[in-house]
Amino acid sequence: MRFSHFLAAIFAGRFVRFLILALLTLKFGPQFVEMTGNLFRHHLKLVLMFVAAGLLVWLWWWRRTTKASAVPGSIDDRKNDETKK
Repeated sequence: MRFSHFLAAIFAGRFVRFLILALLTLKFGPQFVEMTGNLFRHHLKLVLMFVAAGLLVWLWWWRRTTKASAVPGSIDDRKNDETKK
Protein backbone atom coordinates (compact mmCIF):
# COMPACT_ATOMS: atom_id res chain seq x y z
CA MET A 1 0.00 0.00 0.00
CA ARG A 2 1.35 3.38 -0.93
CA PHE A 3 1.81 5.93 1.83
CA SER A 4 -0.60 8.36 0.19
CA HIS A 5 -3.33 5.68 0.12
CA PHE A 6 -2.62 4.91 3.77
CA LEU A 7 -3.02 8.56 4.75
CA ALA A 8 -6.17 8.87 2.65
CA ALA A 9 -7.67 5.82 4.39
CA ILE A 10 -6.88 7.29 7.81
CA PHE A 11 -8.38 10.62 6.81
CA ALA A 12 -11.51 8.99 5.40
CA GLY A 13 -12.01 6.88 8.51
CA ARG A 14 -11.64 9.85 10.85
CA PHE A 15 -13.91 11.94 8.65
CA VAL A 16 -16.69 9.33 8.77
CA ARG A 17 -16.25 8.91 12.52
CA PHE A 18 -16.53 12.59 13.31
CA LEU A 19 -19.33 13.08 10.77
CA ILE A 20 -21.41 10.43 12.54
CA LEU A 21 -20.66 12.01 15.93
CA ALA A 22 -21.62 15.44 14.62
CA LEU A 23 -24.89 14.18 13.14
CA LEU A 24 -25.77 12.35 16.36
CA THR A 25 -25.02 15.49 18.37
CA LEU A 26 -27.21 17.61 16.12
CA LYS A 27 -30.06 15.10 16.21
CA PHE A 28 -30.07 14.02 19.87
CA GLY A 29 -27.93 16.58 21.68
CA PRO A 30 -24.56 16.27 23.38
CA GLN A 31 -25.97 14.14 26.20
CA PHE A 32 -26.62 11.26 23.80
CA VAL A 33 -23.01 11.22 22.58
CA GLU A 34 -21.76 11.39 26.18
CA MET A 35 -24.11 8.55 27.23
CA THR A 36 -22.96 6.38 24.31
CA GLY A 37 -19.30 7.01 25.14
CA ASN A 38 -19.90 6.06 28.77
CA LEU A 39 -21.76 2.93 27.68
CA PHE A 40 -18.81 1.81 25.55
CA ARG A 41 -16.34 2.72 28.28
CA HIS A 42 -18.12 0.75 31.02
CA HIS A 43 -19.11 -2.24 28.89
CA LEU A 44 -16.09 -2.52 26.59
CA LYS A 45 -15.72 -6.29 27.03
CA LEU A 46 -19.33 -6.88 26.05
CA VAL A 47 -19.04 -4.61 23.01
CA LEU A 48 -15.83 -6.37 21.91
CA MET A 49 -17.49 -9.77 22.35
CA PHE A 50 -20.37 -8.71 20.09
CA VAL A 51 -17.95 -7.34 17.49
CA ALA A 52 -15.89 -10.56 17.58
CA ALA A 53 -19.04 -12.68 17.28
CA GLY A 54 -20.18 -10.59 14.32
CA LEU A 55 -16.81 -11.01 12.63
CA LEU A 56 -16.86 -14.77 13.20
CA VAL A 57 -20.37 -15.06 11.72
CA TRP A 58 -19.31 -12.98 8.72
CA LEU A 59 -16.17 -15.11 8.24
CA TRP A 60 -18.21 -18.31 8.45
CA TRP A 61 -20.73 -16.97 5.92
CA TRP A 62 -17.99 -15.74 3.57
CA ARG A 63 -16.16 -19.07 3.64
CA ARG A 64 -19.40 -20.95 2.93
CA THR A 65 -20.31 -18.77 -0.05
CA THR A 66 -16.83 -18.72 -1.54
CA LYS A 67 -16.44 -21.55 -4.00
CA ALA A 68 -13.66 -23.98 -3.17
CA SER A 69 -12.79 -24.35 -6.86
CA ALA A 70 -11.94 -20.64 -7.02
CA VAL A 71 -8.93 -21.29 -4.79
CA PRO A 72 -6.02 -22.70 -6.83
CA GLY A 73 -4.73 -26.01 -5.49
CA SER A 74 -7.90 -26.81 -3.57
CA ILE A 75 -9.17 -30.36 -3.26
CA ASP A 76 -11.88 -29.80 -5.88
CA ASP A 77 -9.29 -28.36 -8.26
CA ARG A 78 -7.08 -31.46 -7.87
CA LYS A 79 -10.07 -33.78 -8.48
CA ASN A 80 -10.84 -31.93 -11.73
CA ASP A 81 -7.22 -32.28 -12.85
CA GLU A 82 -7.25 -36.04 -12.17
CA THR A 83 -10.45 -36.61 -14.15
CA LYS A 84 -9.04 -34.74 -17.15
CA LYS A 85 -6.05 -37.12 -17.43
